[in-house]
Amino acid sequence: MHIFDSKRFAELRDQDGHSWIEGAKPNSARGNHFAAALMAARALGFAGYGREKIADPQSKEQYPILLTPAVDPIDEQKARRQINEAPWPAQGLKTLNPQRHDYCRRRSTRG
Repeated sequence: MHIFDSKRFAELRDQDGHSWIEGAKPNSARGNHFAAALMAARALGFAGYGREKIADPQSKEQYPILLTPAVDPIDEQKARRQINEAPWPAQGLKTLNPQRHDYCRRRSTRG
């Protein structure tokens, strides 16, 4: 019988969120701001960047919110800065839709 350890689960979730933020840095340094922002948004579970518009519960389960101000305020702010300070086209960024970007799907299946 497997005993669910909520503390360990939370630690793993936090580590996963942190790894998305760290993974965004090289993309940003190479000038690939879209990939960097997408990775940062993935760490946030796209909360504030289109999650609210996703109707499919499986999508919300597939892209959980890994970072929140209550759990890790520093990494959560890093993720939001990565997205909000990226040089976007004139119309700006309204939504990062995880359903349209295969990059997040491939990255989230890492072992």
